[in-house]
Amino acid sequence: MTDTRRPKPANTNLQPAAAPYTGTQTEVVDDLRAGMVPSSRLLAVARWHDARHPARHRTIAVRLRAVAGEQDAGEAA
Repeated sequence: MTDTRRPKPANTNLQPAAAPYTGTQTEVVDDLRAGMVPSSRLLAVARWHDARHPARHRTIAVRLRAVAGEQDAGEAA
């Protein structure tokens, strides 16, 4: 008895593998400087990041608070 079923077509939709991520995971705040964004907004975003648990979010929240502190110190001087 012979097999009359058709062979499955080759999958031609294969995508090349993505390159592994090599960033710092904090690129969103690495270039943030005092005076770029109001302190109230920085603190609100820091609170949002604090609500998440991964270390990346805590690192971002710390940087946001540091920039807000620099701004407030600059305004007080």
